[in-house]
Amino acid sequence: MIIELLPDFLVVPSPNTKPEKQKIIDKDFLVQTFDPVIDSSGNSLFVVSLVSMQDYYNELNNIWISIAIGLFVLMIIFAILTWLISLRIFKPIRLLTDATCCLAKGDFSARVNITGGDEVTELANSFNSMIEQIQYRDQSLTNTLKELSKRNEQLVLLNKVATGLANITSSAEVIEKGLELALEATSCQEGIIWLGAPGEKMQLASFKGISHDEICFLLKVNLPIATNINIDNLQNNFYSRDDLREKGYPDSILSRIYSVISAPLVSRGIIMGFIEIFCHTDNNVNFLPELLEAIGAEIGVALDNVRRFEEVRFQADHDPVTGLLNHRSFHQKCERELKLAERSGRQISLVMMDLDDFKLFNDTYGHPVGDEILRRVADSLIKIVLSTDFFCRYGGDEFAALLMDTSSEGAVKFAQRVKQCLYENSFISPDGDMVPIRMSFGVANFPKHSSSVNELITCADENMYFAKRNGGDGISVEET
Repeated sequence: MIIELLPDFLVVPSPNTKPEKQKIIDKDFLVQTFDPVIDSSGNSLFVVSLVSMQDYYNELNNIWISIAIGLFVLMIIFAILTWLISLRIFKPIRLLTDATCCLAKGDFSARVNITGGDEVTELANSFNSMIEQIQYRDQSLTNTLKELSKRNEQLVLLNKVATGLANITSSAEVIEKGLELALEATSCQEGIIWLGAPGEKMQLASFKGISHDEICFLLKVNLPIATNINIDNLQNNFYSRDDLREKGYPDSILSRIYSVISAPLVSRGIIMGFIEIFCHTDNNVNFLPELLEAIGAEIGVALDNVRRFEEVRFQADHDPVTGLLNHRSFHQKCERELKLAERSGRQISLVMMDLDDFKLFNDTYGHPVGDEILRRVADSLIKIVLSTDFFCRYGGDEFAALLMDTSSEGAVKFAQRVKQCLYENSFISPDGDMVPIRMSFGVANFPKHSSSVNELITCADENMYFAKRNGGDGISVEET
């Protein structure tokens, strides 16, 4: 506290001592002296500051209280700011963290819902977009895996079908086994295979699970369902019960089935027939058409290959002019049948036949006429022999017939029937003259005349030449 202060100080006093605590009139004061100042009259004035300690302490307490209050207010403001910041930053981060944890567990439904226009909102929106992309990719991957699983299942079934058909060398077996494997692969019990090209009258090749009465009805009205199918459009091969009713399927079939699926038997772009399966339920109804189409292709390829094999085998075993067995295949059948006859105690007769004056036909009328004579002989043999017998063009103008369970006498009667048939089919020349077709016959019997194929052929051959030496057009059974 300043005791006295002149209003006209020219110089501001400055302290020359530190405040000191002194006792004045039994009271404590805080005393501080200042440098002298000169007033307007030129007098030196000494300034002394006296502050009551009580007032000093009160003022000091007030200052501390103000500071404490200020600090408290600052702490409240800081807490409020922290809370606001947590609402704006930490909560979104926590939401992002929770959503990331859900994403890590495979839950793609988690989303971060934050509104605003700051960077955190932009981050949340980007995160949500990322989850949607991941969810889409995951769904696409799931669908792809399902498709791959379905394709793998199809490949397994198709491999089973292809393996089952691989070693079959008969068209009938391919059809029977193909239908069986198709029904097994599609888990169905009823099916039909038709053979023929689209638009043509179909031929029933095989059926399973369908009654004979129903098959007779389908044959009567010629009802393979896919007769108008096109090789360029193989998709419309599913037929509902209503479709079948419109096509005339009987109620006995419609009452127990859900649909019919049809597929062509295709090989090298050619439709050779159709396979139809009858579905009793709608299980895998979207899966079966594509599978059956692939199975139809497998059956078609197998059938085409077998037909080619049969054609090659036929050409290898048969004479190209007459269509009869050739020398090699006839020998093989003779070997087999003689072994069977020897074990069973049966007898077999061999008839060797040779055209008389065949060279005359070739020299007079040309080789095409000679081929026609050979075909007439073949046709006569086909008309006469039994289904259990074998006959062949042995070579040139020579033929042979192996007659099962036939004695020498029976073989002679067979030769006589062949002679009569040839007389009835005499050749008419371009001039209108009738030229008879004559043959010489030699007969041998197993086991009467021989014990092996070579002996049997030799014996019959020598008997035949004996007949030719005696003027031809005869039958000889002389033992040699």
